[in-house]
Amino acid sequence: MKSVALRILTIIVFLAPCFASGKSRGKKTVPFIEASVNHEKAVEGERLIYEVTLFTPDASIAGIELVSEPDFGKLARRRSAADIRLSETERNGEKYYSVVIDRFFLGLEEEGKHTLKGGCYRIGYNRQVAVNDPFWGPGYVNRVEVEELSAPDVTVKASPLPEKGRPDNFSGAVGNFNVTVSVPSGEIIAGEEAYLVVTLSGDGDLSGVAPPDVRQAFAKPLQFKSMTENRNEYISKGELGSELEMECVFVAEKEGTFTIGPISFSYFNPRTRRYEQAESTPVTIEVESGSASKSSPPVYIEI
Repeated sequence: MKSVALRILTIIVFLAPCFASGKSRGKKTVPFIEASVNHEKAVEGERLIYEVTLFTPDASIAGIELVSEPDFGKLARRRSAADIRLSETERNGEKYYSVVIDRFFLGLEEEGKHTLKGGCYRIGYNRQVAVNDPFWGPGYVNRVEVEELSAPDVTVKASPLPEKGRPDNFSGAVGNFNVTVSVPSGEIIAGEEAYLVVTLSGDGDLSGVAPPDVRQAFAKPLQFKSMTENRNEYISKGELGSELEMECVFVAEKEGTFTIGPISFSYFNPRTRRYEQAESTPVTIEVESGSASKSSPPVYIEI
C-alpha cells in the first residue's frame, strides 16, 4: 500500500538501493529516515503510534513512494494518514526539513519483545536541469531525482497486565479515560421518547472495547430503550486518543424529578501502572406531565 503517490512525467533518475538510513556519508548533509514509537516500554493491550519521519536538507520534494512495507510480525496494525507539511528542524548543527511520511497504529496484543522492521521508501526531488534544445535553444526543464532510503528497526517491549488489583468489570482498555453524560435542552415528556449522550474519551484505544453498561444507569420509572454508538480516533500531542459517543433513547413512565447515573468504565492506566475507574457525574432530569393540559391549545375555526 503506497503512502503518497510519486508522479513522474519526465525523469532523470539517480537510483541508490535501500540502505540503513544514516545522518551523514562524508561531509555532505544528506537526507535520512527515522522510525519511532511513542512508547518503547509499553504494556499488553496498549496501542502505539509508529511513525516514519524523513529528514532532508532539500525542501523541493516531488513525491514519496513506498518500495517495501515495514514488517511488524503478528502485531495488529492499521495504517493512518501521514503528514504533508514540512517543518524546519536542526540536527547536530545542520538544518533539515522534516515530514512524517508513514504512520501506523499498532496493537500489542501479546506481551514480550517485538522487533518492528523498517520499510523502504523512494524519495523524489524536483531539479531544474539546463538543456540545449535543437529547436528551442538553451533553457531549463524540470526533472526528478530519486533516492531510496530504508527506516531502521525499532524494538518494543510489552509488559503483561498485572493480575493483582484487576477488577471483575475490567473493560480491557489501556489508557486514561473519562466518562461524561449530557442531556439536550428541552422538555422531557412522560411517555415520550427522550435521549441523552454518554461520551467516553481519553488517551488510548477504544476501537475494540465493549462500551460501558449504560442500562444500569436508568432506574424505574426510567426505561432504557436503545443505543447507537460512534467511535473515532485522533492524535494529540504525540499520543493516540479515542472517543466513543453513545446516544441513548429512554422513556420516563411518569412525571417527576429523577437521576440518571453514574456510569462507570474500568481500565488500566499504563502511566500509573494501576487499574482505575472513570465514573460520570449523576444527571438530574425533570419530567413533565404528558396530560392534555401540556399539549398544544385547540385551534378554533370560524364558520
